[in-house]
Amino acid sequence: MVTAPQSQPSVTPTLTGNSFVDSNRQTFDELLTFIDFAEGFDVAFAQVNYHKDIDDLVEALRRSPKCRNIDFVVIDVSDPELRYLKPEIQKKTKHMFQSAFVKHMLFIRGLENSIGMYGDYPPILKDLNFIRDSLVNDVPYPMLICLPDYAINRVIDYAPDLWSWQSGVFRFKSSQFSQDTASIRAFHAQKTISNLNHFERQERIDLLKRFIQDFKPTGTQVDKEDLRVYVKALNQLGRTYGFTGEDKLAENVLKLSLAAVESKAWYPESHFDIEEHLEALNRLGVCKYRRGELQYSKDLLTSALDINKKKFAFQHAASLLYLGYLYSSNELEKALSFYQEALDIFMQIGDLSDAATCLRSIGWIKQDQGKVDGALSLYQESLEITEQIGDRSGKAYCLRSIGWIKQDQGEVDEALSLYQESLEITEQIGDRSGKSSCLRSIGWIKQDQGEVDEALSLYQESLEITEQIGDRS
Repeated sequence: MVTAPQSQPSVTPTLTGNSFVDSNRQTFDELLTFIDFAEGFDVAFAQVNYHKDIDDLVEALRRSPKCRNIDFVVIDVSDPELRYLKPEIQKKTKHMFQSAFVKHMLFIRGLENSIGMYGDYPPILKDLNFIRDSLVNDVPYPMLICLPDYAINRVIDYAPDLWSWQSGVFRFKSSQFSQDTASIRAFHAQKTISNLNHFERQERIDLLKRFIQDFKPTGTQVDKEDLRVYVKALNQLGRTYGFTGEDKLAENVLKLSLAAVESKAWYPESHFDIEEHLEALNRLGVCKYRRGELQYSKDLLTSALDINKKKFAFQHAASLLYLGYLYSSNELEKALSFYQEALDIFMQIGDLSDAATCLRSIGWIKQDQGKVDGALSLYQESLEITEQIGDRSGKAYCLRSIGWIKQDQGEVDEALSLYQESLEITEQIGDRSGKSSCLRSIGWIKQDQGEVDEALSLYQESLEITEQIGDRS
């Protein structure tokens, strides 16, 4: 008697070496089903919280046997100023054509940067909600929009019409590797902000946003360790935005930090707690100064000095430096006193980057007082320090400062060369405030040379940047 062979249970193969997909196998298979059936315009969302996991997802889709006849068109729309998605998609797909043998699948990533974490009705979502119907004819391809969880929640809140059309939401759990390395890169990175390129800084911003979302206090019972991570992430994000001159964004997150450290749940227990409180006060203080709210700025910085009582040298010097900015417009001697005291402290604790900032600040006052040689000497000393420690942002400031003196002395070609070098650095490191300053400086020279149209163009470009970043001065 011959026994009929029994059927074996089906086993879903794993993707060797892709732990993210292996740990999300069911969700990945559901996504494959959507991709298989999607035709023409269709939209789905994939919730993925880390860039490394997005890379792994794209790789896994392209390697899957079920997707051998599918062309995944990855469209990166990570510009934080993006307002209209459809033109970006059309630009990337204008040379594509329908084929009976290959199906195109649009994979949209980076949209969370323009969606943001705060504020009502992000412009990009308002537009997407409004143009939903036109997408059917203008973008005749299935589309997978990959977003972190907080951005998906904002789509639900602010683009309900678009959301109602989605054919699926595929929620992927973050890999342990991504979670572990995110903490290291966000809080313990060796590279300073000024030495990060645009993509590295954007990654750090994304990671900090993730921590803010994950550790945001909810309910009545607040875990102090979670609250500490939340505040530290807010302060670092505020500092990063402040570096690039995006003071509106910096103000948003620093206000959240200040509210947290002034809540009953904070009750400072350690030096860390006090320093993070001082960090929030100082950073928000300089942010308010840049946005023209001088009294508010003074109150915050004075409060930081009162709380500190010289216990924490760096934060004390930071308060003095920012107060120097505040008084530099009308009380030069007082500003000079603040700068000099801050400089002495920064030199004592070995903070050469901020010491170089103090030297430049003193140089600005000397220049205002007509002491040009003294100012130039201070700028040169600051430049040497920034080159020595690799502070590219500080170097760009020094080059502009020296350029202002050279321009006043009639050495226009040398000044223009310094401005151009500074402009190149600011563009490389994504310092939009510094770029705006360079454009104005070059514009002044072009205007003096009679090249009025070019000067006007430079001023207009500078104006657009200052409006975007909220620099009212």
